[in-house]
Amino acid sequence: MVASGMYPDVVTYNTIARAFAQTGETCEAEQMILEMQNNKVVPNERTCGIIVTGYCKEGNVTEALRFVYRMKELAVQPNLVVFNSLIKGSLDVTDTNRVDEALTLMEEFGVKLDVITFSTIMNALSSAGLEIFDDMVKAGIEPDTHAFSILAKVMFVLGSQERLSHSSIPWANLVCTQML
Repeated sequence: MVASGMYPDVVTYNTIARAFAQTGETCEAEQMILEMQNNKVVPNERTCGIIVTGYCKEGNVTEALRFVYRMKELAVQPNLVVFNSLIKGSLDVTDTNRVDEALTLMEEFGVKLDVITFSTIMNALSSAGLEIFDDMVKAGIEPDTHAFSILAKVMFVLGSQERLSHSSIPWANLVCTQML
């Protein structure tokens, strides 16, 4: 490419980074950032998201979190997708301390939680699902069908079928009937 006088742009680098991350070589994707900088190509949110998600899929949440901190050096603001990936990755390896750290960082960066954030946490932490659902509603986030199905699962697992079947929420009776 360079031999022909063409130079890679951020989209090209992101495509290569995604290939590295998908094959479990996220550290190679991260090392490309130096090459990008040497070629005066600025990494963007997508570049960083690929790296964080890649580390999380590899089960390497420590590296993912380290990279989120590195994003400050790169002058890239972590976005909701980055944080949701970090939270899911942390929950996948049952590291609730990292979830807490990610939530704290979200607040520091001014990134608001969304229904995916709450649903991911509710699904992983079934015993706390009801409380998390209430927090989501109190935060003014409209639950979607996925959040409601997780809530139904949580309530069923916790033995709340009776409460669910007498709920004033229209979908609850249908869900309860389907579960029983």
